[in-house]
Amino acid sequence: QNRGKFGLGSKMALIWAKMSTGIPVRIESKMADRAESSDILLDIDIARNEPNVLEEKLVRNGGIFSSGCGTRVQVVLEGNWKYYRAKIVQYLRQMAVITPYAKFELDFIASGSGGSPIGGTDDGTGGTADDRRSFSLRFERRTDHMPPPSLEVKHHPSSVNQLLIKQLISQLDDRKAAKMAVPGFLASEFSCVSSNLAKRLTTELGQEMSSKPVTELSVDDIRRIDALLKMAHFDQPDGSCLSPAGEYNLRLGIL
Repeated sequence: QNRGKFGLGSKMALIWAKMSTGIPVRIESKMADRAESSDILLDIDIARNEPNVLEEKLVRNGGIFSSGCGTRVQVVLEGNWKYYRAKIVQYLRQMAVITPYAKFELDFIASGSGGSPIGGTDDGTGGTADDRRSFSLRFERRTDHMPPPSLEVKHHPSSVNQLLIKQLISQLDDRKAAKMAVPGFLASEFSCVSSNLAKRLTTELGQEMSSKPVTELSVDDIRRIDALLKMAHFDQPDGSCLSPAGEYNLRLGIL
C-alpha cells in the first residue's frame, strides 16, 4: 500500500467470484493517451496468489471507452441478495459521497423479468411480481474535479515484515546489492530512516552487521532486522502518498 490508494474492493470481488462461481473476471481498461483499450479475461491462483491471464487482446477505437478512458471490471458472484441488498445499496451511497467525480449505476433484474428492470409475468394486478422486485439506482457524476494523483513513497519501517525485506533485497541491482551494507539498505529503501539512524539501528544488531552486504544476510539476520524495526520508534509516515478527495468534492458528495 505504498501508493496510498484505496480500492473499490475489486480484489476481494475477484476472489469471491473464484470461490462462489469459478467464472473468470473480465477487465476492460483504456488510458487517455491511447487509441486502443485492453480486454483481459483473468483468473487467479488463490493458493499462490498469482494471476492467470486466460485471454488478452487490444480493441481498436477504444471499445466501450471510445469517447474517453476508464476501467470496467465484470464479475459473476453467488450470494444471498435478500440479506445483503441493503448493505450493497448503502455501500454505493457511501461511495457516491466520497467520490462525486464518479458515476455509479446499479440495476437489479429479478428472475423472470425478461432481462431488464421492466418486464416479467403479469400477476393480475396491473403490474408484475418481478417488476416490483427489480429496481435501478443511479448516482450521477457531479464534478470533473479529480483529486491529485497519489505519489509513490518508500515503505515505512514499522510496517514491514520478513517477506517484504527479502523482496526489497531481491529487487536491488545485483552489483549494487553486492556492495550495499545493511545501514545503506535501511537508509535507501525505507522512509523516515536517515543514514545516522540506520547506523545506530545496525549497531544494535552487532558490529558485524555494519559492513555485511545485504546479499549475505541469513534468514536469522533478516528475522533480527524485522524484529528491530518493529521495536524502534520512527517519525510518522509520509502523507504525500495519500490522495484526499478535498473539501470541495466532499461538500458536493454530502449535498
